[in-house]
Amino acid sequence: PFKLVEMGWSDLEEFVCVLSNGKVIIYNVHGEPIQRFLASQEVQEKLVIECIIWGSGLVFLLSDLTLVAVYNLREPVAVKLADTRKLLTEKPLCWTVINTDSSENVEVLIATTTGTILVVDEKEVKDMMVQNFGPFTRMAVSSNGKILACFSQSGKVWVVTTDFAQNIWEFDTRSTQPPDQLVWCGSIAVVLYWGADGDKHNLFLLGPNSQIHNFQITEPVYLLSESDGVRLFYS
Repeated sequence: PFKLVEMGWSDLEEFVCVLSNGKVIIYNVHGEPIQRFLASQEVQEKLVIECIIWGSGLVFLLSDLTLVAVYNLREPVAVKLADTRKLLTEKPLCWTVINTDSSENVEVLIATTTGTILVVDEKEVKDMMVQNFGPFTRMAVSSNGKILACFSQSGKVWVVTTDFAQNIWEFDTRSTQPPDQLVWCGSIAVVLYWGADGDKHNLFLLGPNSQIHNFQITEPVYLLSESDGVRLFYS
């Protein structure tokens, strides 16, 4: 049997499940299946090792480290993105998607083991040459798609514009352990969450000008980024 690779919510508040053979099953809020489809033959043959569900679509990372996008879940067509294999020789440390207003203009950001970040679309793969800041184990794009937050293996948070033209700020968390979650609070601050350390869970809110707020909570939470804040879900 093929394994479940990813699950998450679309912009239409429908629950999307992705299997390793490229089969996608979509459920409504009542748990009723409303749509099923299989991705391209290439996806079915090479198999999906990771997937990101974003807005109205998704992106597959295949076993040969190539990328295939589906821009519209309602009318699913698998589109192969530019070939990453000359620059991506190992599984990414992490990756994310810039969710633009145009559903058919997706950019994928890939953090490599060499320390750089690759930007991939249908036409090309660009090496942003940021080895001096990486390697990165967590990345998150702000809701407006203009700012990227990265957590490096050395424990630093680096915030930069998504075109990599402007270095906005850096902060040293002094923790080489990657946070369980790195999300945006609106498009101004970054929230990092580390799970249980004994009976404490650590939540850091980092803002510009080195603004830091540390919260210690007593139970696990799940963070959901919002356009004007962040939502915390408790068990």
